Amino acid sequence: MADGGFVDDTVAIATSTDTELYDHPGGGKARSKVWDVFAFRKIKKELPSSRKNLDMTVAVCRLCQKSYKNTGNTTNFMSHIRNEHSLPKGTDNTPKVKTNTTTTGTCIHTPTRKPRQVQSTLNFPSQESKLGNERKKALDDRLMKMVIGKVLPTSLVDNCYFKEFVQLLDPRYNLPCRKTLVGWLEKKKVDIQECIKADIKKCEGVAITHDSWTSNATDSYNTNTLHYIDDNWRLNSADLGTIKMEGSHTSENIAKSLQTTKTNWSLPDNIIATTDNAANEQKAFRLLEWSRFGCFGHKLNLVVKNSLQSNNISRLTSKGRRLVTLFHSSTSAHDFLSQKQRQLEIKGAGHRLLNDVPTRWNSTLLMLERLIEQMPALMAVASDENVSKNIRTTLQNTVFSFEETSIADKVMALLTPFLRATEIVCSESNPTINKVIPVVTKLKRKLEISEDDSPLIQSMKKKMLEQLTFRTEVKVKVKPGDAAAMPATSNSATTTNPSLPSMAEFDMKDPDTPTDTVQVDSNVLTQTKIKSPSKKKQKFVDCDETLKDIVCTGETKVDREDTISKEIERYLSSPVNTLSDSDKSLTTLEWWKENELFSPRIAVLAKHYLAVQASSVPSERVFSLAGELVSKKRSRMSPEHVDLFIFLNKNIKFW
Repeated sequence: MADGGFVDDTVAIATSTDTELYDHPGGGKARSKVWDVFAFRKIKKELPSSRKNLDMTVAVCRLCQKSYKNTGNTTNFMSHIRNEHSLPKGTDNTPKVKTNTTTTGTCIHTPTRKPRQVQSTLNFPSQESKLGNERKKALDDRLMKMVIGKVLPTSLVDNCYFKEFVQLLDPRYNLPCRKTLVGWLEKKKVDIQECIKADIKKCEGVAITHDSWTSNATDSYNTNTLHYIDDNWRLNSADLGTIKMEGSHTSENIAKSLQTTKTNWSLPDNIIATTDNAANEQKAFRLLEWSRFGCFGHKLNLVVKNSLQSNNISRLTSKGRRLVTLFHSSTSAHDFLSQKQRQLEIKGAGHRLLNDVPTRWNSTLLMLERLIEQMPALMAVASDENVSKNIRTTLQNTVFSFEETSIADKVMALLTPFLRATEIVCSESNPTINKVIPVVTKLKRKLEISEDDSPLIQSMKKKMLEQLTFRTEVKVKVKPGDAAAMPATSNSATTTNPSLPSMAEFDMKDPDTPTDTVQVDSNVLTQTKIKSPSKKKQKFVDCDETLKDIVCTGETKVDREDTISKEIERYLSSPVNTLSDSDKSLTTLEWWKENELFSPRIAVLAKHYLAVQASSVPSERVFSLAGELVSKKRSRMSPEHVDLFIFLNKNIKFW
């Protein structure tokens, strides 16, 4: 055998007359492109071209009939193609061979004469066209982000149609298998956890929300969301995990789970939690001795639901549900309604009727609004003789009368402020705890009884006012020497200033007292004057001694209590909505970012308390996502993967 792996010339000459060549029998497993050029001969011509009947020890070039020894390595074959059959760029480099497919295999007829003068080759990718490491990492990252962001199953990478799509976009990129993809996601979870822990260490105080949920697979989960304000006065939120809970939702089990979360995430001791008002939640936080705030959104829900229990309102909502059910269950009734909407050209043409949900009072308001909007079309359907008798009879018995329509209008006007209040206190992107007392005050003004109110509306307002009184106690742990230990010189603070944490009384008499109580009462409201903040002269420590009597006019020692008193006075008299040099309106956190230096001690309290959520809606939003994730088709998903997907989806901003 000659150098380079060639077979003896005698062998090459002896076999050159045999023109029948057959493809590599490996099929799809023979991925190398060299097998588009090299082939094999039969051992026995009368037998089919199977692997056993092909001489796999020698590979023959279809273009020049040169033979090479086949040892399993294709390097020599690749070199032969590049050196012997190279063509200039831009020319047709596809070998033109005649193929005849028979039952015994693929027979390739090639010329016996070696076309040395005809240079032809396959198009092999150059080194520059290979997928770079940075490009591959970017594609891997976007693949993970797509799966997490849209909560797609990891089996997507095994889908043949998705593979075809990816190959069309970039044929150089090889999709990972499911196991590899899950491994990448788990590593990404660890990285995000470290990022969140680093943020927690820099916070003045953190707040959490807690809730529990049961999946379609009858697995019980509990979740915690974290909320904190960073150094740049931005309100951030993060998911701390959705963990499967063993046993029932007793207060002891809830307390144990919360303590585990606190330990795993190294949360500080001054946590303030927001939960619903269930008895087991309240007892769990008493066992832990943690500060707890009852969900104010849940409170508003109870206030409105109890006011809707009167006979007249129940009769009205019952008729509304029957109307909605009729048009949702009958296609002919729905078609007639759509026809009347187009004919009358009403404002809500194309709108469907909405049904209410017992657990969400807002849905009752939305149902009544949609029924009043579609009332002309409903009455037109009820009077149309082309409609079947059963539908017309049902409509005539359930369509609101003029008196009921008037009642519905008044009820909607009464409930609309509660809808807006719910939206305000359930926001997650802005501070909400400081809006609780203003919301209560605003609602009480809306509920003032007037002489024009009907007896029904007066009765509803009385019920709402009885339950709307808001009072809670938050225990604040104060360490000796802490900046938050401020003996207030005034027993009350304003709630008209939106930058103030939602507290009406600061009663911290002794800074060395380990625990004090901050009381919040909607009846305690204090108005303050708007004054310009006083500018204090500062002593420059880097000036020359000869200028000391000019730059610094004198020093006076001020007691700590006097300093704190002046800071509170300056804070209460500071402008609220505008900067000193512009008319730009500011949000609560923007105001604090601009005025933190003027009230450093109160700023510590603001960072702590403005992060507290007024409702437990953030946790409920987590379970809304969990309901989509653990669907009927994915009910066998393990609790570890449920936590992995929810954690990464909710913390995708830390990606």
